[in-house]
Amino acid sequence: KLVMMQKSSTNPKGRRSRDKWITQRKFSVLSLLIMALFVVRTALLPKIGRKDVRSTRTEEQGNQLGRVYLARTSDSHGWCVQSKDEKSASGLLFIKLEKAASSTGAGIALNVAHNVAIRGNVEHCVAHVEHYKTQQLPLSTRSHQNSLLWTIIRHPAKRSLSHYFFFRVSQLHEKPNNEAMLLHLETQKNFQFHSLQQGSFTNHTVNDIVQEMDFIAIAERMEESLVVFRLLFGMKASDVIVLSSKKSGGYDGGFFNETCHKIVPSFLTRETKQYISTAFKENNSDYELYAVANAALDRTIDSLGRQRVEKEVLYHRHLQRVAEKACQKEAIFSCSRDGVRQIRLS
Repeated sequence: KLVMMQKSSTNPKGRRSRDKWITQRKFSVLSLLIMALFVVRTALLPKIGRKDVRSTRTEEQGNQLGRVYLARTSDSHGWCVQSKDEKSASGLLFIKLEKAASSTGAGIALNVAHNVAIRGNVEHCVAHVEHYKTQQLPLSTRSHQNSLLWTIIRHPAKRSLSHYFFFRVSQLHEKPNNEAMLLHLETQKNFQFHSLQQGSFTNHTVNDIVQEMDFIAIAERMEESLVVFRLLFGMKASDVIVLSSKKSGGYDGGFFNETCHKIVPSFLTRETKQYISTAFKENNSDYELYAVANAALDRTIDSLGRQRVEKEVLYHRHLQRVAEKACQKEAIFSCSRDGVRQIRLS
């Protein structure tokens, strides 16, 4: 056909025939592409639909249960007590959850307690910053006026993966592999939910936890969380500025086996990514807890005034940069930049 068209290209009929043939070929190719796209779309739609429905359902639960954290308008530092009460939890109570910015939270809690004590002209303010579970504290009889109960939670998948790489890979020097990674992630389901439950695992819901806590910060929204935290409880901007001692590629705290261990960065394999997006979410209340806490943070920001909070976040970032520039090189952590243990100097 091409030969015939070339021979007849000099006359109008030949040109029309050639153009018609080219148009038909383009139409055929376009039809095949449309059919192929339809087949691919049909194959992918069920998976995308299931994922979207599950994600939407969790967000809806969060929006329904999310509360507004209450500000301490009078006696905002009533939690600053000078002695521990064994029968009733009192003081600044920070619940540390492993691999959920717990070291940062503990540093903030100690900084807040120290600064409030100085401003209040008292010797010290009691602060609990250990890896407590709420079951280990006498919360059933705690005085809300004489205590401030808070914690930091992290996205369930990110926290669980970080937990595996920190404890198993970095500290125990295990070589990462799919089987071990998947087994470890399975053990981390509901970790944050169970750690924050008070008493029986079956009698307390996510809503119970969020209602009992005075504040829940979100690791992925740390700047917003810390600004809201200090605005609610009458703290100074400098109270919530701390330096991070643990960074990916750096060293841990040097307490495990009295040795500094280099922190191996986390990574996802194809199998792990698939597991996290499917089976890991099943019967895992950490996702509901994360959604509800995010909704509560958003509602509290709205109640304080979103523009006000955004302005304070910018100021917080400025102070953080100033502190890091002035102190990061001078600060002495429990493990040096070269991995030398220096607990006494820190």
